[in-house]
Amino acid sequence: MIRLRDQRDDLRLEIKALVTDAAARTSLEAKLSPIEQEIQTIEAGLQRHETAAAELRTAVERHTVAKQAWEKLFEQVEQMQSTFNAMTDYIAIQERATPASETVEDWKMPIAIGALGGGFIGGIIGFLLSFFILRSPALPPLPSAG
Repeated sequence: MIRLRDQRDDLRLEIKALVTDAAARTSLEAKLSPIEQEIQTIEAGLQRHETAAAELRTAVERHTVAKQAWEKLFEQVEQMQSTFNAMTDYIAIQERATPASETVEDWKMPIAIGALGGGFIGGIIGFLLSFFILRSPALPPLPSAG
């Protein structure tokens, strides 16, 4: 592209030189139209190349944006994957749950049974002791008839 611009500029300088020199002008006017045609061809090629260069720049910008978006998504996927990996390790460490059961306070029932049993036994012992302690005094002999 730079080479085409250089060629175009060289041809324009050559035309300027022809315009200033009147003697050489007449003999070189015949060369002028092919030179102008060549300049137009070079300018058309230059314009075509500039269009292609603009399209290339646009494609490069799109590629850069798409690559950045892809890299960002890739990073997010890696973060999610590391989160899932950490979760799996955490879940693997946990213990299995035990089946549901009723919590019974073990001390109430034995105490209640002991109290009832003790009261019953105490009642029996007290009843028996009452016979020995509260014995009625011997009754005086009954007067005899006689």
